[in-house]
Amino acid sequence: MLLSRRQGVLVFFWLFFAIFILFAKIVPGGRASYELEYRNLSQPFGGRGFIGQLTPAERVSQEKSSPAIMIGDPVYFSVFTPRTFSEAKVTVTYKNELTSATPVIEVGVLVDNLVWRYQTKSLENKTLDNLSDWQRLQEKEVSLYQKDPIFSSVSEFMEVANKNPEKICSDGKLNSCLALYNPPALDILQKRTPGPLENFVPWTVPLKGAHQFYFSAEANKKLFFSFELIDLNLDKRADPVYLTVYKGSQIICQDKIEDNSGGEGEGKSYTKEATLSCPPLTTKETLKLEIKGSSDLIIKEISDAPGALNFVGRVYPVQSTTHPLIFWTDRNLISLTTANPASRQKISFGSQEFLLAEPYQRYEFTHKALGLKQIVLEKDDVILETGGVFSLSPETFFNPDFDILGRYFTINDETKYIIADYNQPLVKDGGLKEASATFNTKAAYRENGKYSFMISVPGLAPEDLGQLVIEKIKVEFSGRTLWEKLADYF
Repeated sequence: MLLSRRQGVLVFFWLFFAIFILFAKIVPGGRASYELEYRNLSQPFGGRGFIGQLTPAERVSQEKSSPAIMIGDPVYFSVFTPRTFSEAKVTVTYKNELTSATPVIEVGVLVDNLVWRYQTKSLENKTLDNLSDWQRLQEKEVSLYQKDPIFSSVSEFMEVANKNPEKICSDGKLNSCLALYNPPALDILQKRTPGPLENFVPWTVPLKGAHQFYFSAEANKKLFFSFELIDLNLDKRADPVYLTVYKGSQIICQDKIEDNSGGEGEGKSYTKEATLSCPPLTTKETLKLEIKGSSDLIIKEISDAPGALNFVGRVYPVQSTTHPLIFWTDRNLISLTTANPASRQKISFGSQEFLLAEPYQRYEFTHKALGLKQIVLEKDDVILETGGVFSLSPETFFNPDFDILGRYFTINDETKYIIADYNQPLVKDGGLKEASATFNTKAAYRENGKYSFMISVPGLAPEDLGQLVIEKIKVEFSGRTLWEKLADYF
C-alpha cells in the first residue's frame, strides 16, 4: 500500500529523528567535541548545555559577552556526555595576567569522588618557560632540563641514573638534585630512598578525613598496622574506610572497612578498631600508607606501624588534648586554613611568627632557610599543607619524594636536573595562549552523565593582583565506535 504524502512526511520525520538520536546518544563514530566560548554564550550549537558554568561563583568574575576571569583557585566545570568515553582532550584558550607568585596553570579531571582527587596536567609553567640558560633535551614525551650541558641525550642520562646515580647527584640519591614536573612514567622515578625503620611513635592526635603517610619496611618482615577510627555520622551516606599500602603506584595490599553501624546523618559518633596486615617484602622498601574516607572519618589513633610515619603533603589535626602541636618539614612554603573562628592563632614556622587571622581564608607562609624547620601550632582544627612531608621529630624525618616544580617548590642551588612531560602553550594573536592536556577517562568519575573537570592556578586568591582570563574551553572525547562495540559483543 502506498503511503500518502502526509504519512511519508511523518515517516521521514521519525526516521530522521531516530538517526539524530542515534548519533546524539550513541555517538556511533566514537568521537564527540564540545566547546564553550565565553564571549559568545548565545551560540546556538556547540558547548553550551554540555559544558557547565565555572564554579564557585566567588572565584570567577564575568560580565555578559565577556571572558570568564578566574580570580581564585581552583574553579570547576562539568561536561555532559551522552555516553562514556576512554579519553578526553581539554583545550583552554586564555590570557595569562598572573603574577610571578603563581607560575603554574593546570587542568584536571575528577578520578576519586570520595576525597575529591583530581588527576592534573600542565597547561603552563612559567618557571620552566624561563629556563633560557638551561639546556633542554627531549625524547618522545620526556623533556630533560640540565643546568650544565653534561649529557647529550635523555637516554644517556637515564642509563647513568639507573646504573651510577652518584654521577647524577653526588650523594647517590636522585631526589637530592633532580626535580620533576608532570613527570612521565619512568622506572628510575619509582625508586625511593628508605627512611628510618625504627622510631615509630604511636600517633594519638585525632586526624580528620583522608591522610597519607610514608614509612619504611624491613625485608622479610610482615607489615602490620593498628588503628582506632571514629565515624561522626554527620553524612547521610555510608562511610566505608579504605586502607591501602603502595610501593610507588603499585598496590601492595588493601582492605575495606565497611560501615555497618547505621545511624547515618544522626550525628551520633561511634568508634571501631581496624587493622591491616600485609605480606613481607623481599627487600627494604619505602612505602606509602593511605587511609581514605569521607569528612566523617576521624583517625583517632595509630597504635602500630612498621616504622616512623611521615605525613604526605597534608595534616588535619582535630579534637587534640595536647598543645602545642609540633611538626617538622624541609619545605620553605606552607599553607594553613581553618573553618573554626576559635582556631585563629599565631603560627611559628622556623622561629618566625605568622598570624592565622581569619577563618575560611588560605594563608601561605614562607621561610628562606634551607633544611628542617619546626612548625608550632597553638591550636588544632587547622589544615596544614606543603609540597613535601611533615614529621613529628627531626629524628624520624625523611622525604623519599622528588621535588615537584610547582607552587610549593622553586629551583634552588641544589637543583641540577629537571624531568618533565611539558610543552609550552601556543601563543596566538592579541596575547592569547592555547594549551591542551589529554586524560584517560576510563579511570575518571562520572555521575549523572557528567565528567567533572578543574582549572587550577595554585596560590591564586581573590585578594591577589593577578588573574587568568579564560576565553574558551574545548573538550574532545574519543572512545570505541559502535562497530567496535558490536564486534566485541558478537
